[in-house]
Amino acid sequence: MKQNLCTIPLSEVLEPKRGCPFCRMERMLEERLLEYILGPAMMEPDIRIRTNQEGFCPRHLEKMLARRNKLQTALLLETRLLELEKRLFTPSLEKAGRAGGEALESCFLCRELAEGVERLLATFFRQYDASLEFKALFRGQEYLCLPHYARLARTAARFLPKKAQKGFHEDLNALAGTRLRLLIKDVRRFTDRFDYQKRENKELSDAQDALERAFSFLAGESVQ
Repeated sequence: MKQNLCTIPLSEVLEPKRGCPFCRMERMLEERLLEYILGPAMMEPDIRIRTNQEGFCPRHLEKMLARRNKLQTALLLETRLLELEKRLFTPSLEKAGRAGGEALESCFLCRELAEGVERLLATFFRQYDASLEFKALFRGQEYLCLPHYARLARTAARFLPKKAQKGFHEDLNALAGTRLRLLIKDVRRFTDRFDYQKRENKELSDAQDALERAFSFLAGESVQ
């Protein structure tokens, strides 16, 4: 399952050059996981055992309920509820209390998504180090959101040879820093719209979505 779901061609992820490419990558992977868990996984006993044990976080439950696969969702929830009844509501309150934290704090989809993203990041760094064309494609992105900028900066040393790390950090700073400076300017222009002395300035209308763009930069698009 994991190998097939995570074979997202990174060149396709980078090609649109709109928004943060790593947010886009996470959305694509999450969509594949949702399709899988509400499709072929229904017939895989080992996956059903895991979903019964791990369950789903509120965010992923909401995403599952928003889809059209109502019967599949119901079947997953039915066996999950039965598992909770068995693990939590037992004659031994002490045993139930110990099991409660594990049963309610895990999410099958979050775990699979995190593992898939880690594998895709490893692939990204290999391609970045090996291909000038891929490196140029990365440099041509619109921007990097702050969470992915931080993650890439933290993990570069784990995947890249030392001689390649300086150039990579320069690329990171260019993509995120340029966006940050633009947002500072546009958010300031947005606040100027509320200044009666400046509100007649037609240039201020260009900043009407500055707050949304600042949120996407600070929090990442994949959480929306």
